[in-house]
Amino acid sequence: FPLLVDSLVVILFVGLVAGAWVRGSITLPSTYILLALGTAAYGYGLSTIAYSEEKIHFIEYGYLAYLVFRAVHVDACLPVAYSCAFVLVALFGWIDEGIQFLLPNRYYQVDDVILNAVSGLLGLFIVFVVNRERGIRGPG
Repeated sequence: FPLLVDSLVVILFVGLVAGAWVRGSITLPSTYILLALGTAAYGYGLSTIAYSEEKIHFIEYGYLAYLVFRAVHVDACLPVAYSCAFVLVALFGWIDEGIQFLLPNRYYQVDDVILNAVSGLLGLFIVFVVNRERGIRGPG
C-alpha cells in the first residue's frame, strides 16, 4: 500500500504539470524547475514517512494550505495570505494532534505537528509558483 500511495502522488503531480504544459498554461521555464523542486520535496517527504495513513495526511495538509490560502487571499494581500495560511495550517495540525492526545488509542507526537506544518509549507510553495506564473499579485 505505501508504494501505491507514492506512485499515485507521483502520477498526480506529473499529470498536473503535463496537463499544464499541453494547455500552454506554463510559459516560464523557471516554473517547471520550481514545480520539479516542489514535487521532489514532496517525494522526499513521502519517502521518509513509514505509514500510508501519514503519507495521505502529508498530502492533505498541503491541499489544506491551498484551500486556506484561497480563503484568506480574498481579503488580504499575498504576503499576509501566505503567512496566515501557514500559521492556520500549522495550528490545525497542532489541534489535530491535540485531539489525538485525548483519544484512548492515539498518541500526541510533535513530529506529526512538524510534518503537518512542512506539508502546508510545501503546498504554499506550489501555490506561490503557480501564482507567480499567472502574475497574481493583489487580493482576489
